[in-house]
Amino acid sequence: MKTFLKKIGLFLLPVGLVLCSFLFLLWHSGDLNSVQDILLQNETDTYFLYGPAYVDPNPWYKYQRAKFEKAQVLVVGTSRSMQFSSAMFHEGTHFYNAGGAIRNLYEIEGFLQAMGTEALPKTLILGLDQYFFNAEWAGAWSGESTYTVSAEIPQINMFGYAWPQLMRDFAKGKYNPFKVLTAPSAYVGLNAKVNNRGFWPDGSYSYGSAADDLSKGEDAGFKDTFRRIDTGTNRFQYGSEVSADSLAALQSLLAYCHSQGIQVVAYLPPYAPSVFARMQESGNYTYMDKIYAACTPIFALYNASLYDFTNMPLTSDEMYLDGFHAGDKVYAAMMAEMCTNMALKPYTDGSEALLSLFYANTQNPRVLN
Repeated sequence: MKTFLKKIGLFLLPVGLVLCSFLFLLWHSGDLNSVQDILLQNETDTYFLYGPAYVDPNPWYKYQRAKFEKAQVLVVGTSRSMQFSSAMFHEGTHFYNAGGAIRNLYEIEGFLQAMGTEALPKTLILGLDQYFFNAEWAGAWSGESTYTVSAEIPQINMFGYAWPQLMRDFAKGKYNPFKVLTAPSAYVGLNAKVNNRGFWPDGSYSYGSAADDLSKGEDAGFKDTFRRIDTGTNRFQYGSEVSADSLAALQSLLAYCHSQGIQVVAYLPPYAPSVFARMQESGNYTYMDKIYAACTPIFALYNASLYDFTNMPLTSDEMYLDGFHAGDKVYAAMMAEMCTNMALKPYTDGSEALLSLFYANTQNPRVLN
């Protein structure tokens, strides 16, 4: 019996060593760190990149960071707002990008209210994705005016998902163990350590190696975006009318901001030129042509501003990370126009030259090493 158990032990020993090595890599990467610990490190470490692979902390993490920062200039929006960075403002401007914190228009007012009046910004840069106003998409979210995710702490499912998935990903060559072990200690999470991908302390996002060669990405040639357009799915639902409920939610949001003394500078984010052309040619997105005209009177009521960057013909497809996420050069061009706005001018006055250099010389997208 002892001999049999010894043989079983010797047989299982290599398996155990392999499993333990994967567990060590997962632990060393920082993916197992609690989001509370990440928040504490983010508050003290000025050179910090947070990019986990097996947990999605965005809404909760950005909400907690925005509350802590009490920024003068705050960005709120979906992932299509995460390229605004502190480099676009005067040194010393208290800036934070909470991009990725919200999923739809109805959550934004609740997000700001949940922050508390003491944490509200003086100026809000507000990303308004076009599909927020599509009656065929927005109806599913209608009435969700509270920001419920602020109370949800994301947890990693280590044994049910993370550990087995990590082994599969390593087998596919997705993650390099050497990079995990040698990456800077201030890089936390597998995506940060291996791909230089994650959130910087100012809340802006580095796409890292995922954008080094866009021809190898999930949306290479915009094939996934074109599929969405062809099928009318996944934020590309067809629509002809601007949602009345969305306009009502927008008016409520702007009224709240006005009552709190928040100056709002909003924008409709850009699509890659070929994607915009495909949408126009389809004839299935006529609601988009109506958004700016429908929203402008509401913005005028509250002395707020709206910029329409839906179509930026001077940009090229190569400046986009995928069909509907622009890179840094595009956002720098957007900021060069927006920075003359009276709500942003105190934080950017004299920065036009910096933005011009940023637009002309920065690689797309920005990766800070």
